[in-house]
Amino acid sequence: MLLGALWALPAAVLKVYRGVHEVISTIMLNWIGWFFVLWLIVGPYANPNDPNKTIRIPVAARLPEIGYGLSIAIIIAVIAALLTYFLLWHTTMGFGMRASGMNEKAARYAGMNPKVAVMWSFLIGGLLSGLGGAMKIMGEGPGYAISQGGANIYGFGFDGIGVALVGRNHPLGIILAAIFFGMLRAGTALMQAQAHVPLEIIKVIQGIIVITVAIPSLYDLVKKAIHRGAA
Repeated sequence: MLLGALWALPAAVLKVYRGVHEVISTIMLNWIGWFFVLWLIVGPYANPNDPNKTIRIPVAARLPEIGYGLSIAIIIAVIAALLTYFLLWHTTMGFGMRASGMNEKAARYAGMNPKVAVMWSFLIGGLLSGLGGAMKIMGEGPGYAISQGGANIYGFGFDGIGVALVGRNHPLGIILAAIFFGMLRAGTALMQAQAHVPLEIIKVIQGIIVITVAIPSLYDLVKKAIHRGAA
């Protein structure tokens, strides 16, 4: 978790002090992190007995299972979302973060410090990302390891973007959206085996859902741009 927060720190500093857009900086950090993980897979964490995956998570560090192929990771994730909701909607810090995100100038006029709010937003986001990554490996049996080439971890971060959009960027909505996306991903293997549905179809469905949800926001942006141009 702490490493996740530290990984988000460069993007936060670039955003606050140089105005670098977070999408650009974090995508660049994605590739640095990805190739660093690939090096760990074939280097320090390589499994001498199985070249197809890393060494396994120690038994004492694995998350307990609760049945149906699930671990307590799902409970921890829900608790994390609820705590995030409480932070954002029921604390002064959270109000400052939301206000700075919606209108930085108005937040500054109201006596808030948008730079501090942005820094906290990045660090907390990195913290939660680190938690999610840890739970992915610590709670996913029976392997409890990263596959060769990172096959069992690739793409989950980008799925998170879709989950956030479908959940309307609200912690409570994200819980429901995550369950929905999880059902789609879990049903993929069964659909491939029984109905011979290609994996790409599931990705297309996810993409259509995300685009459909994003259309109203895009419409609002275009409408505002037209009004500004007319003025």
